[in-house]
Amino acid sequence: MSSACTPLFRDSISLSRGTLTQPGEAPLDEAGTPEGKAQASLPAEASLIAKIDSRTPPQQAVSLRLTEDGRKLIDSGHNTKALTHLEKTLAIDSNNPYVYFYLAKAHFNLAHYRQSVDFLDVAEARLDSQSYWMAEVLSLKGENFQAMGLLKEANHSYAEALRFNPKNQKAVVGLNRVQRAMEIPSIR
Repeated sequence: MSSACTPLFRDSISLSRGTLTQPGEAPLDEAGTPEGKAQASLPAEASLIAKIDSRTPPQQAVSLRLTEDGRKLIDSGHNTKALTHLEKTLAIDSNNPYVYFYLAKAHFNLAHYRQSVDFLDVAEARLDSQSYWMAEVLSLKGENFQAMGLLKEANHSYAEALRFNPKNQKAVVGLNRVQRAMEIPSIR
């Protein structure tokens, strides 16, 4: 089944290498990476493919592979395509907690902050036993709150993310940024 997933991802990438992009989509360089962004490797906890083994039910395995393809679309700057892809994945397995996280990430990248927070709420409820993923969820939630100007909520989310994973760099940077912004008195 993985061979059925891979061509879909490859086709969507090759079709998108033209000069036209959707809102929220980054132009790609020759390597297929959004311009100005380096491809980062994922920590072992983040690999969805590594969660598949011989005991994984087929529907769940397909869902995890498709979610991974959606992550790659997001990382390539194709957020609109990722949303469509991940929504289809959700229809296959609505119990997949990771699809909710990546739907939230795509919505965040498209400046749909409220929708992103809604998906993060679902992901948070389903990933509460996984420290790495809870830190990722709460960090992204902090980014959403910060983008909406809700600094107290952002501060709380970043602090909670660091409680789950003190090495989460997005949370460290976000918390510092929000705390500096909260210290500056507003001019009226």
